[in-house]
Amino acid sequence: MARGPEIDWDRLDCRAVAEALGVRIAEHADRRADNWLAHCPNGNGHANGDRNPSCSIGRSGFQCFACGEKGGALALVELATGRPRAESVAWIARYQHGEAERMPTRERPADAPEKREAPDVAPAEVLAWWARMVPLERDPDAVAWIASRGLSAAAVADDDLARALPVGVLDAYHRRGFRVVLPCYSATGEIVSLRFRRIEAGEGPKEIVLKGTHAKGAVLASPEARRLLRDATAEARAPIVIAEGVPDFLTFATAYGDACEARPAMFGIWSGAWSIDHARRLPIGATVIVATHADDAGDRYDDAILTTLAEADRGLRYVRAELDTLPTGFDINDARREGIPAAHWLEGYHGG
Repeated sequence: MARGPEIDWDRLDCRAVAEALGVRIAEHADRRADNWLAHCPNGNGHANGDRNPSCSIGRSGFQCFACGEKGGALALVELATGRPRAESVAWIARYQHGEAERMPTRERPADAPEKREAPDVAPAEVLAWWARMVPLERDPDAVAWIASRGLSAAAVADDDLARALPVGVLDAYHRRGFRVVLPCYSATGEIVSLRFRRIEAGEGPKEIVLKGTHAKGAVLASPEARRLLRDATAEARAPIVIAEGVPDFLTFATAYGDACEARPAMFGIWSGAWSIDHARRLPIGATVIVATHADDAGDRYDDAILTTLAEADRGLRYVRAELDTLPTGFDINDARREGIPAAHWLEGYHGG
């Protein structure tokens, strides 16, 4: 049997491979630097298609600080194309000898099982890390970031939606500005990961997860949402809202004051966070409002959620909130800054 061309792995530059694959390098990336900032090619790992580039690509490999994917040139080809290892190796060989097509076109089959390694950090350890976080009020910069989103730090803290990362704990995160911390919950309401939001301007990802935990399969949850996850027999007191991303989650989760007798259960998710297991914990016959952005990524996100709601087979009523009624380039957080209550955008969807 004829053998394909040999690969000189030591000479392989992951940055050049990324370009050959068509991976989008950030417009402001410094190509003279050792590492380039790029939009992560993991199509299943980002709620917004990694609009804010989170992936660092160097000569010897890549790492996404948002979804956690990392590896060398071979792993990059597999991730970007969905091709099995043997085909990816063959493509690299052709590429290195100037014979490869620019972009492998075969997509990962829709029913292919997801490859996911077990987390390195047990839930008990995650909970211990969460206990070391401090109230938001202890970090004036964190409070200022919350206020810049049109939100009340007190309201966020009252429901324990987020805390601040103190000095002396995870200093590498703190130095990079990841100082607002949110707990992420499994389908049974257990804290299994922490999500860190950057509050300072700069290059790189806006969010990262606690090292050794997964961004997938873990959601943000308001107190009412946690109640539903922990008790699959619980009844919904109001419609359930699933919002896209950290800022929108915080906005919706704090939109209803204590005076509201039936506060909706609020979930915050990104691509891969919501699962069929979460859908199966929702009360039978509940109304589920999906509040995603009016763009291609939001549509894909919406479709994935709808699929889980149907597969859960619990008679769930699905509604997509028409956030596209907002002016172009204007999101729900802008509405809060303009003094428009977030609850306003859900009016008309609570009727069931």
